[in-house]
Amino acid sequence: MTSNTHAAHVWCSENPTITNYFYNGILNEERYLEFLNTQFRDYWEDPLPLSITQDMYFQQDGAPPHNSRIVRNYLNDMFKNRWIGTYGPAIWPPGSPDLSPLDFFLWGTIKDIIYDTPPRDVNDLKSKVTQTCALISQAKLEEAIKNVINRTEICIHAQGSHIEHSL
Repeated sequence: MTSNTHAAHVWCSENPTITNYFYNGILNEERYLEFLNTQFRDYWEDPLPLSITQDMYFQQDGAPPHNSRIVRNYLNDMFKNRWIGTYGPAIWPPGSPDLSPLDFFLWGTIKDIIYDTPPRDVNDLKSKVTQTCALISQAKLEEAIKNVINRTEICIHAQGSHIEHSL
């Protein structure tokens, strides 16, 4: 039995294709804030017109670096009431990965493809992530996003419980 000894931290977004950004080392609030203020800001502001961004929401998971006061203040300034996360203006329940396309679609799809032939090293892993993201079609992304509505309805009927087993 072999274990996965290669690891890479990756941030992904879909608009209209999957964009990924890798960072090395342990993520802390300072590094995450630096990422938001540089790579993410460039991604968010340059190619996207205000007519699109004014209606978009930023969503992040509950990782501690994402929820520090300095990061929350930054997100409040950048997105006003249009961000979703722990302690954010739109709170995303911590036990609800069944409703996030990143959790129920993207990461599983990427891992299935990447680990079909395990990566040789970290650079190979990063290359495979980038190549795999490029292979995922716009139609598949749109299908996953539309699936959120169905999943939300099922979750409401399940009174907020996990729903993956019901799908």
